[in-house]
Amino acid sequence: MATTWDKTAHIDDKSDPDEWKAAWEKLLDRYGSYDCCDPQTHEMWQYMGSVAGASGAWQHMFRHRSLPPEGERVYWHCAASAGWRPTQWHDASWMNECPF
Repeated sequence: MATTWDKTAHIDDKSDPDEWKAAWEKLLDRYGSYDCCDPQTHEMWQYMGSVAGASGAWQHMFRHRSLPPEGERVYWHCAASAGWRPTQWHDASWMNECPF
């Protein structure tokens, strides 16, 4: 079953520094590095945005195009901090039409 998203948002270290740091700390806890830089491609983790489904629970999405040691593309989601909501968000129903 495909995941459907109702809302999408984008944060950065200026708009929401505490949640930005918390999201990257979760990635650090999971993978042991903020970047996991691939020595051949120099690809690193990228924050892709934040999404919420029908339950209203927010998640932060990350992508690495060439995660060492296998060099595979990886998408990783982590739960936002308890009670966190972005100050601005957008309707994400268009995402549910995408074939991914």
